[in-house]
Amino acid sequence: MKRILGLFDEGYNYIKAKILIFIFSFFKIDNHKILVSNFWGKGYGENPAAVIDELLKSKKNYKIYWIADDMDSDNYPKEIIKIKKRTIKYYYHLCTSKVWISNVRTRIEISKRKGQFYIQLWHGSIPLKKIEKDVEEQLNKMYVKAAKNDSKNIDLFISNSDSFSDLCRKSFWYDGRVEKYGSPKNDLIVNKKNHSTITNKIRKEFNISKDEKIILYAPTFRSGYGLDAYDIDFNLVLKEFEKKYKCNFKIFVRMHPNVSKANIEKLIVNDKIINATSYYDINDLLIASDFLITDYSSVMFDYGLMKKPVFLYASDVDKYDRGFYYKISKLPFSCSESNSELSNNIKKFNEKDYLKGLKKFYDDNGIFEDGKASKRVADEILKVTGEKNGKE
Repeated sequence: MKRILGLFDEGYNYIKAKILIFIFSFFKIDNHKILVSNFWGKGYGENPAAVIDELLKSKKNYKIYWIADDMDSDNYPKEIIKIKKRTIKYYYHLCTSKVWISNVRTRIEISKRKGQFYIQLWHGSIPLKKIEKDVEEQLNKMYVKAAKNDSKNIDLFISNSDSFSDLCRKSFWYDGRVEKYGSPKNDLIVNKKNHSTITNKIRKEFNISKDEKIILYAPTFRSGYGLDAYDIDFNLVLKEFEKKYKCNFKIFVRMHPNVSKANIEKLIVNDKIINATSYYDINDLLIASDFLITDYSSVMFDYGLMKKPVFLYASDVDKYDRGFYYKISKLPFSCSESNSELSNNIKKFNEKDYLKGLKKFYDDNGIFEDGKASKRVADEILKVTGEKNGKE
């Protein structure tokens, strides 16, 4: 019964969207209006926020609408106007904005008008786990239809590496323009001038003293969204790190948004383990932390840009159902399939060898991050909206 009601609800929303899109398509496109989506309703952060921050520096008279689930959040620049998804107001701005910005797929009912410009920023750098067309048989059929529709709408796909540029063309049902500009969200990571300020902010917010180091645990989700794969022994991890580095540690747990809040709380076993999942910007957590433990998340490649140590813990590597683009053994990060193996990898970690392997991997994949990605994307918007000469 629940599934039938869900299908009815989806059908209703689809028809409603199509009717409203048809009506609002007769309205004039506003050349200085921009509609932004970060994970289809998440707060101000990720690649979209980095681009908007840069665009606001231009002091041009843009009207920027952000799709937001939490309308009461104050983590937005004053220039941003928050709107609820699937409302009449949302469909009006969808149809009349000159520029769309997103880091995830749009919904199947969405269609772009002639004269609009859609920039797809995506939400990861080069992926480890297979995605999109490469796992089509495992994806929901409606998702595949929506993804294909989304790719038809895209005018510009942003990449940060030769590897990801190739993937955009081969695996995203996309044959349009791809630019290797870098990941806008990684500008903050590459440009270190604000790192101490961000670190101090995080330490103050989570009550971490200056003499304590931070380990960030940030795994990806699993099918079914259960906790079985997250059987990491935090007490053992703390013991090994404190023994090796002769100082006290705290662990931030940053779970994927698909994992329920109730499940996350089960991982917080003592006061040295801190639930940081709800913190709005993972980049702040990456910058403030001293070590990262993840599994198959592309966050490993972002974190490696700071040349800080990354450890992989993946007890289900043999049965993970998405497949990988790289052999785990070929990554520059040690991978542990058990807590005892993780303990051993912490003990024997050698920074010199790690940095050598990291450089080779980044060079081999043509990873490009020079801290100017946000400006390049902002310049694209300025050109599209007529605020900058396209020949510059």
